[in-house]
Amino acid sequence: MSFLQYKEMKIAIYGTKVKKSNESWLNDIFESLAQYGAQLYIHTGTLDYLKSIDAKVPPFISVYTEELPDDTDYMLTLGGDGTILRAGALAYKKNVPIVGVNMGNLGFLASIAKENIRHALGVLAEGKMQFEQKMLLEVKCNRMPVRPIAINEVVVSRKDSSSMIAIQAYVNDKLIGTYRADGLIISTPTGSTGYSLSCGGPIITPDSSSIVLTPVAPHNLNVRPIIFRDDVKVYLKVHGREDQYLLSLDSCFQAMNWDETIEVCKSKSTLRVAKLPEADFFSTLKEKLGWGTDERN
Repeated sequence: MSFLQYKEMKIAIYGTKVKKSNESWLNDIFESLAQYGAQLYIHTGTLDYLKSIDAKVPPFISVYTEELPDDTDYMLTLGGDGTILRAGALAYKKNVPIVGVNMGNLGFLASIAKENIRHALGVLAEGKMQFEQKMLLEVKCNRMPVRPIAINEVVVSRKDSSSMIAIQAYVNDKLIGTYRADGLIISTPTGSTGYSLSCGGPIITPDSSSIVLTPVAPHNLNVRPIIFRDDVKVYLKVHGREDQYLLSLDSCFQAMNWDETIEVCKSKSTLRVAKLPEADFFSTLKEKLGWGTDERN
């Protein structure tokens, strides 16, 4: 992509709570994008928050609300992985790639460090940015959630008490078992380094075509995480002592009744997320999780 082509680009900016201490990095973003002549749009919630902390916002910027502007080329997120999960609900519908700037600490999805933002935007302007295709999970049930797509995971869990729930899990109409646990996670490769990992699930490389079922605090100790091909359909039936249980898609919760059957499958849609050409998944694991390192040495 040439410099002149980049001048025609539309970039939508989305963020949650950008800390006042990050204002200098925010200025770097606006200055760099102005230098490259990009047409900028900012989410109304992001704009309201930036104004509330007296952050400097360019006067030439436009505003959008619940849908990305037509012909948006990139969605620039300011925050961490949670910000990308929220932004993904807008981006996947129009197949808009996300460029995630990590304003926090961890950041697997938001892989571009704020200290590296000028370099990253230069790479984007030169057309050298790489984009990973992220698999999405889709949920189908009678009480459809407002957002039926998950980037990281779909979770069923207990709601109001300490009583465990029983989750019957079927894969392609075959019962694989009943999980008596606090919950069950169905994770994408992207989500394998999140909630699933904290519950003992495996790390799955981003290019793997698979999903993993990971129980949350299972009472039957012989149950372990299990990996399937990503073309299977998973059906869940949940039973318990409470009035309802919870269905969560990337931490967006909804109460469910016992008579529901939840179907989870790979979505036809995907989400494209930026990474710098020099970025490497295993280097990220070492940096973020201390993977393969020995603190004694």
